[in-house]
Amino acid sequence: MRSETGERALGLLRSRDDWTAPSLAHELGVSVRTVHRLLAEFKERGLPIEASRGAGGGIRLGWTYGLDGLRLGHRDTLQVLLALAVAERVGGPLMTARLPAVRQRLGLALPQQQRSAVSRLRRRVLVGASASPAVASKYGSIKPSIAVRIQEAFLAQRALRIAYRDGSGATSARKVEPHYLLFNPPCWYLLAWDSGKDAARHFRLDRLTDAGVAEEPFTLRPSKQLMPDVDTFFDGL
Repeated sequence: MRSETGERALGLLRSRDDWTAPSLAHELGVSVRTVHRLLAEFKERGLPIEASRGAGGGIRLGWTYGLDGLRLGHRDTLQVLLALAVAERVGGPLMTARLPAVRQRLGLALPQQQRSAVSRLRRRVLVGASASPAVASKYGSIKPSIAVRIQEAFLAQRALRIAYRDGSGATSARKVEPHYLLFNPPCWYLLAWDSGKDAARHFRLDRLTDAGVAEEPFTLRPSKQLMPDVDTFFDGL
């Protein structure tokens, strides 16, 4: 049963993790017996109450408290699952051993429509071998504001207006359809249809100096149409 005292107790438990029953009782102005009753009620509600005895012991809320109430939007969910898939593919075993199970559980929790969207997006993220040391050493950072617009256009399948600086340092304005993302760790590329050139092009994302999402949607083209030998160098997630 929720009560003002119970809500105050939860607020105190959230504030730090070194409470004891007597210290909670003193702060709340209640008896130690009442504190134990509140803790029992919290456990019945499924809250992760942790208690330990002895020196250094105490009462605390487990670190998972609040995660059940986490709500992600559609695009946030897609991005989280894609990021997990990429990490699973290229990460080391120490940090990624549990990722397949985590990703599967998250995916199963989604409505069918979202699961289908994730499946389609995974086919548009292609991973290849690690970039050579020479290329990796010259690959710069991607501006966060530009990354957000790339993600938006990629997820929504809308055209993207970009300012692109080539290897010689010359900058040009382009309007492209962002069909696929290519990843040669740690380097990201955009495999796109360049409307001005009427041809497929790939762009290093660190060389984009500006980006904006256009209104025009586009129909996804097969990756082999944009890069005939794509299967030789890249695999889907």
